[in-house]
Amino acid sequence: MTNPKYKIILTDEAKKDLSKLDKASQKKLDKDYERIKDYGTTAVFIKHLEGELFEIRTSDLRSLFTYRKGQIIIIAVIFRKKSQKTPEKYMTRAKSIFKNIGEEYYE
Repeated sequence: MTNPKYKIILTDEAKKDLSKLDKASQKKLDKDYERIKDYGTTAVFIKHLEGELFEIRTSDLRSLFTYRKGQIIIIAVIFRKKSQKTPEKYMTRAKSIFKNIGEEYYE
């Protein structure tokens, strides 16, 4: 493997969301995150939601994220999607997290 395509950082909130999922779901997400690191964002399904907010679709799981310079992806919220449309409460939560993140996410 050459240099990674992207660096993926999970916020503390995303780590909590991830820890609440069953092991099989965690493995699915880890697999997609590794694909992004190795092959870039075209290796998984990514959807633009609004502004700087995007989602990674992994089966029925969603990871809401934003891009940062230097090919860094910061994941703020992870949840199991149960409806056609991404629930506003998760989008609002992600935007709030992004607004308040500190320099520790910008190595």
